[in-house]
Order: sequence, then C-alpha cells, then structure tokens
Amino acid sequence: MSDPGAGGWTPSRQPPSSQQPTSQPPAPYGQPPYGQPPAAYGQPPYGQPPATYGQPPATYGQPPYGSRPPGPTGPAPLHLPQYDATITQAASRFWRKYAVFSGRASRSEYWWWALIAFGVSFVLQLIGNIAFGGSLFALDTAESSLNPRTLLLPLVPVGIWYLATLVPSVAVLVRRLHDTNRPGWWLLLAVPSYVALAPLLIGLFSLDPERLAVGDTSGIAVGALVGGGVLSLVGAIGGIVLLVFSILGPDPRGVRFDRS
Repeated sequence: MSDPGAGGWTPSRQPPSSQQPTSQPPAPYGQPPYGQPPAAYGQPPYGQPPATYGQPPATYGQPPYGSRPPGPTGPAPLHLPQYDATITQAASRFWRKYAVFSGRASRSEYWWWALIAFGVSFVLQLIGNIAFGGSLFALDTAESSLNPRTLLLPLVPVGIWYLATLVPSVAVLVRRLHDTNRPGWWLLLAVPSYVALAPLLIGLFSLDPERLAVGDTSGIAVGALVGGGVLSLVGAIGGIVLLVFSILGPDPRGVRFDRS
C-alpha cells in the first residue's frame, strides 16, 4: 500500500473558481432570464401585445365600447317607428296609419305632423274669419260679441279639419306614448277637455244678448258654464302631462307594443 502524499496516486483537485456550472438556476418569478436586461416599467414582456388599461378586448367587427352601432339607412318598415323622419315621411305615415293604434311613433313623426296640423288649422281659421266673421285675424263684433252663431260659424272650417284628423291624431299620440313605454290609456287625461265642450256650449247658447244688455242674467246656465270651466281646467292639466310625455325620448322597452 502506498501512502498518499508519498509517491502514490492522488485525485486531481481544481480550485472552485475554475469549475463551470452545467446549467443555469431558474430565474425568480417575474424576473427576466439570466443574461437578459429587465423590461422597462409599464412595458409588456417580450413577445406579448400591449394591454390597454381598463379597456375590454375589442371583438373583430364590433364598434368600440361606448359608441353607437350604425343603424339601417332609408325609410323604416311601416310597422316600426321612423326615427329622424322627414316632414314628408311623417305626413305619409300619419295618413297610411290612419287608425293604427299598435306600434310606436318617434318624436320626429309626431312633432312634424303636429307642425303640419297647426299650420293647416291656422289657415282654415283665417278662412273662417273672412267667410263668416268679416275680419282676417279677429271676429267682427259690430253686431254682437255674445251671439253664439257669430262666435261659432268662423270655427266651421277648422272644425271640419279636426273631425277629419281626429282618429289618426289620437292614433299617432297613442303610438308616441308607446315609444316612451307608456300605454295609450294615458290619453284619458285629455278626456275632460272634450267632455267640457257640452256644458260650455249649453252655457254659451243660454246667453241672450238682449237680456244681458239690460242686465238680466236670469236665463244664463251658470252651472253649465262653471262645470265646463272646471272640466276644461282639469283637461288642461292632463294635456300638459301628455305634452311632457310626447317630448320624452324613446324607451327600448316600448317594443312590447309592436304588433307581433
């Protein structure tokens, strides 16, 4: 046996600094691999698309979040509301849907027709004043300002127009209420104004200009005039409520009123 260190074989030893590692240790979580520079703050890792803070991923072919999708162009089918309607479209749809109480009507449909109806009524009132009242903008009250015939005859032309457009006017208002997701029964708020016409006419025809000229008020139907006035006030309040409803924008839930 040989004694190590006395001429026998001994294993060769190298200093620790000369030993090369066979593999690299794993990098800590979130750190770049050994030998690569760290990524800049706020930048995505190499090979990954940049993320947009707070925004959901966009779907191909879809509009950006919060934007309005493009709608169909051209006139809408007759059973659907025509948004952004022109005045000619509103007039056409008014007459073509003469007695259609189902479905919806947009604000442009309703208010364009309201403008047309006001213009026609104004012209017919002028014609009535000229034909029966003798004046362009006011009734001729030279004979008697309290004569019922003098007061009512100038209203004949515009009254005929109201009767001809009564049904479609009610229908378009019902459809406008549907567009705001309200049933057409809200239209009953305006009924007192029409009911008030009967007592008001009774009270008006009870006025005798000759008796009133001498101060005799015995034949006046005071109750009819007061009742008609109260009903007119209630109907006016209901009309204001309907006016507010007709100004409101569309409610998507109003689709429940469309004809299936």
